[in-house]
Amino acid sequence: MTPKIFNNWILGIAPGLISITLIILIIFIPIAALSKYIPEDPFSILNDSYLVSVIKFTVWQAMLSTFISIILGLLVARAFARRSNFFGRKILLDLMGIPIVLPVIVAVFGLISVYGSNGLLNSLTSHFGLDIDFSIYGITGILLAHCFFNVPLVIRILLPAWERIPNEHWCIANTLNFSSMQIF
Repeated sequence: MTPKIFNNWILGIAPGLISITLIILIIFIPIAALSKYIPEDPFSILNDSYLVSVIKFTVWQAMLSTFISIILGLLVARAFARRSNFFGRKILLDLMGIPIVLPVIVAVFGLISVYGSNGLLNSLTSHFGLDIDFSIYGITGILLAHCFFNVPLVIRILLPAWERIPNEHWCIANTLNFSSMQIF
C-alpha cells in the first residue's frame, strides 16, 4: 500500500473503529461490574415475592399504557385523517411534536403542576365545590405521563398511513354504508 492510500484508509475507518470500541466499552463495563451481583441461580430471584410483584406491576402498567396510547392515538389520527380541512389542524399537529423534544423533567413538572395535589385541576374542582380526589402519584400518574409522550407519537406515525388511503376508498365505504368497525 502506498502511504497516501494507507492514510486515506486509516482516516476513513479509524473513526468507525473508535466509535464501535467506545460503544462496546460503554455497554460491557457496567455489565461486567454488575455481574458479581448475579446469583448462582438467576431464577432464584423469582422466589422473592417483592421482586415478583414489582415485575408484575411493571408489565401491567406497560401493557396498559401501550393499549391506552394506541387506542387514543388511533382515534385521533383517524379523526385528523378524515377531517383534513379542520381549522387549527396544523397547529395541533405541530403541538404534538412538543413531547418528542421536551425534556422529561419539564414534562413531569408540567404534569404535576396541572394534575398534582395542589395543581390546576384540583384547584379548579375545589373552587367549584367539587371534591375530586385525583392523585397523580401511582398508576394514574404513570399512565398519564406515558400517554402524554406516546399518544402524539402514535398520531404522528399513524396519520401519514391514514392520509395515504385514497379519497375514493372513503367514498366507496360511505356509499356501501360501512360502519366504523367495517371501515376499520
